[in-house]
Amino acid sequence: MIVDSSALVAVVFQEPDYELIIDKLVKSNATGVGTPTLVETGIVLHMLQVIGSVGRWHSYSNLDDIRQRLTAVLSGAI
Repeated sequence: MIVDSSALVAVVFQEPDYELIIDKLVKSNATGVGTPTLVETGIVLHMLQVIGSVGRWHSYSNLDDIRQRLTAVLSGAI
């Protein structure tokens, strides 16, 4: 399964049905995220931080925190 940036953003911000995304990722035999997707996700998350359009952003102080959360989610730790 190849993961899209919108799925990553949904998981980070626990958008509606994000649990379904996590479930599909965990059950997948192989999961991949392309470098362009990671760049796009980073840009989107950075812009959301800059414009302050996401109320839950304060729980993520920087992109390293987001990377750690995504790693934990994708590895099934969360």
